[in-house]
Amino acid sequence: MILCRKRRIFRGNLAGISLILLTMFVFAQFQEFLSPSCCGEEHYEGSVRIKDQLSLPLSNLSELYRKPDNQNNISSFKTHSSKVLIQSAVRAVPYIQERFVKYNSACEGKEYIIGREPDRSIPQHFQVSKSHQLIYCSIEKAGTTFWRRVLQVLDSTNLDSPYQIKPMNVNKNAQYLYKEDIFRMMAKLRTHALFMFVRNPFHRLLSGYLDKIYTANPFYWGLLGKEIRFTGVVNNILRRPDQITVNSKPHASCYHNITFDEFIQYVIEAENTTARKRDPHFMPMYDLCKPCQFQYDFVGKMETFKKDFTFVMETLNISKFNVNSLEEKASEDVFLDVASSLDERRKEIVKCISMHEAYLRSWRHMQIKGLIGTKEVYPFSEKQSLYLTPFQLVHAMKVARSRSISRDDLKKQKETFFVDIFRTVELEKLKKLVKVLKNDFEIFDYDPYPQSVFAHNIADRLDFSEVFDVL
Repeated sequence: MILCRKRRIFRGNLAGISLILLTMFVFAQFQEFLSPSCCGEEHYEGSVRIKDQLSLPLSNLSELYRKPDNQNNISSFKTHSSKVLIQSAVRAVPYIQERFVKYNSACEGKEYIIGREPDRSIPQHFQVSKSHQLIYCSIEKAGTTFWRRVLQVLDSTNLDSPYQIKPMNVNKNAQYLYKEDIFRMMAKLRTHALFMFVRNPFHRLLSGYLDKIYTANPFYWGLLGKEIRFTGVVNNILRRPDQITVNSKPHASCYHNITFDEFIQYVIEAENTTARKRDPHFMPMYDLCKPCQFQYDFVGKMETFKKDFTFVMETLNISKFNVNSLEEKASEDVFLDVASSLDERRKEIVKCISMHEAYLRSWRHMQIKGLIGTKEVYPFSEKQSLYLTPFQLVHAMKVARSRSISRDDLKKQKETFFVDIFRTVELEKLKKLVKVLKNDFEIFDYDPYPQSVFAHNIADRLDFSEVFDVL
């Protein structure tokens, strides 16, 4: 009996050791894959020149991939996989190839700069399209809502447009990488085309502030408002009387009056210390998608969104979307999202500000985005705002847009607002902001000291109320 017991103990120990060795082997392979093996132009060229090295035409690449024995086991190893198609197409488009080379070059030496986002949460940023073998890493305020919808439409049999999915439902039927086991996760990362879209860091932060802090968003007021104001008080930032004491006004505890200057200070301290609560909408982009640890096949930019979206669709032979039609419907989709969100939050909003002010803030938001001209006045009285329906607000916004100045003038209006808003921030804070976002500027090739932010800031600063006050 003692001998049998010893055998069982020995077998158990042997099984444990075998499991440990297997795990070490798997993670060694996984780390080898995650390392940016093509972080330079030379390495990149080598990684996509399989057919050149073997002197085979692209049509014969099927000989390189094995076919699955079990037809139910859907394999990505096929001739024209999305990964192969995108890697090949990137070399054929000069501006995209140049961008890719700069991205790889910028990542040299940054392989171990991984940010503070916990590794266990990283897979939650990756959404999968099984039908087209795509993996998209989402960066909030850089087209995420749109791309999450697109991937769901690609995998759907009854959806034709991303705008058929309400913004609040973008995560409902999405397929995320974190739901896979470690082996399938590794397989998809090796065989699916991995891509992301980025945005100018200054514009991205402003978009986040407008959407989450300035417009009537009680959830974010409660989530981050106190954190932002507390950060400012700790650093002895001068406040207006209604900001110094939380109880100085009946609604002061709502934190509905956070200025853009306060917001920027919060972003700086959230990245410089571990004592501040962080939010994905305001975190550095490199921290969310780890571009120097994962080798991306394509990095798109919001500044060239139309061209980049078209590139991906045409490369994968997807004719389901008309980019011009999508662009026309985009503003109406924004109006609908704003109107429905305000209506749903009504009970919480009125605890802090009037619905009239909430609607006025959203109207100003649309003007800052360049969707409505500044001469178009919000057409409803304070009394009418009490009973305003989403349909009425959307209709009013569409009418205002149709009567607004030309699209070129709206673009100039948007640029003017951008300049003026950053003039409300202290120059020294902007310099500190550049430092905490240094990796985003370098990896994604954005100018850290644009004239639109710094040249105009040297002039007289603007007060927050000159840009944002609506009452």
